[in-house]
Amino acid sequence: MPMLFKNIIGLNVAWPSALGELGRLALALLAVLAGVIVIGFMEQQVWPWRSLLQLVAAVAAIGLACLTLTWRVGASWRRKHLAGVAILLAVLLAGAAGLEIFFRARPGFIPRQVMNQLPGSGEYLRRDVFVFDSPIQLGRRLKPGQNGWIEGRAMEVVTWNGRERFRYLDMASAQVNRIHFITDENGFRNDPPLSATYDVVVLGDSYTVGSEVQEPWPVLLAQQSDLSVLNLAIFGFGPQAESQALQLYGLPRSPRVVILAYFEGNDLRDAALYERVHAQGLGLPEYWVSETGWDRSLVVLTWARLSAAQLAWRLGLPAAAKSARTQAVPVYPLELTSNGRLLRLNFLDGYVAMLATSQAEIVASENYRLAATALLEAREAAENSGARFILVYIPSKVHVYLPQASPELIEPITSSSGRVTLGDEGFLSVAADSRGLGAAEFLDRIDDQALVLEALAEANGIEFINLTPSFQAEARQGRELYLSLGTHWNEQGHQLAAEIVARYLGEP
Repeated sequence: MPMLFKNIIGLNVAWPSALGELGRLALALLAVLAGVIVIGFMEQQVWPWRSLLQLVAAVAAIGLACLTLTWRVGASWRRKHLAGVAILLAVLLAGAAGLEIFFRARPGFIPRQVMNQLPGSGEYLRRDVFVFDSPIQLGRRLKPGQNGWIEGRAMEVVTWNGRERFRYLDMASAQVNRIHFITDENGFRNDPPLSATYDVVVLGDSYTVGSEVQEPWPVLLAQQSDLSVLNLAIFGFGPQAESQALQLYGLPRSPRVVILAYFEGNDLRDAALYERVHAQGLGLPEYWVSETGWDRSLVVLTWARLSAAQLAWRLGLPAAAKSARTQAVPVYPLELTSNGRLLRLNFLDGYVAMLATSQAEIVASENYRLAATALLEAREAAENSGARFILVYIPSKVHVYLPQASPELIEPITSSSGRVTLGDEGFLSVAADSRGLGAAEFLDRIDDQALVLEALAEANGIEFINLTPSFQAEARQGRELYLSLGTHWNEQGHQLAAEIVARYLGEP
């Protein structure tokens, strides 16, 4: 059998010397290719041990390649162990380097769990999707001229149950939406070619990009209002980037109306991130890597660390739960009956913590100062060009659905989400090992950020649309407005947002 195995994989074939070396090299490359195919297949599955199995597949592929390439060296190991080990280690390092190069060239093959642990969630590798500027202006745009299909597949999420363990959500039945995604010549989600002028320019983040739906709310707004609408939203945009996008790409199109969509879940944090990157004169990729260290930006090492943490947790090793929590995106699953309809919801950890922040803490923070300054700059730029400026407030799923739950259901979620407080430099951040609020105190504060933005708008004569009351009213009727396993709006959420804004624009 061993001899047969050698003959099958080409290690004992009486080829000429040169051909034998080429044959071994070809088989090594095929082994790595087979491993990559297996990894790609696993990426389409939903298994609790998937990340570990993917790493085993990669190591097995590299190991088979090393075995193939160093077979002849094996005979000398019995005589020269150190030389053999050195050669094997060199080949292993070369294999790991090759895998790293492949992943950087083809980031679509990186498992999602691994991508999420890279600096900036691995966006710096996605040069096929994003265009980055340095020093920061917008931070990122989408790559211009994209025209293809993307799958809106729910991401695998590890949930924290507020105690000591994690469990995986069953997403095998999650709906997969196939979306035709097009970007214009500037890298925004609009059909090219762009018109010379637009009636409305819309600014915002991922809620306004709407990559999970075919028609995001700016498109629906155009249909319902019979106005031409230019969408200048990009994933991860905060107030400063939105102000820059308006001045660089919006105002040259002579809009009559400018709408800035503010998202309560992360716009305050995005404002702080933008300031840190801007203060250092960097772009987002350089900042992410400099903050975490070059080793944290290596895909293979990140994959190994993630798999080791998950394995340690599953084996019940001490402190493994805490380590695993840092490698996951905590969310809180909740089944809620609304108007006789059962809704299965999940809430992102950071969004829960942000809504527990008091008005006093928000107003005193650098986050708010930066966000308010950018909003006022955008308003001034719009009005100086003769455009009407409207601020739209977007609530998170936490804000819309959690108030419907009983205190018994709310308490485990709000108390284990962490506590956002003012740091030494005046920035809001989640305090280490902090405990969140009780249900009653959380519900008392849930509207605080909306009230702060409403007060800012009123004090400065800014038109203000708060979507929260309308979304809460629809949610109480049992209407699903957000993705069950995600944080963004589904088609109904985008439709409702467009209806509210179109109705407001149509009022005399």
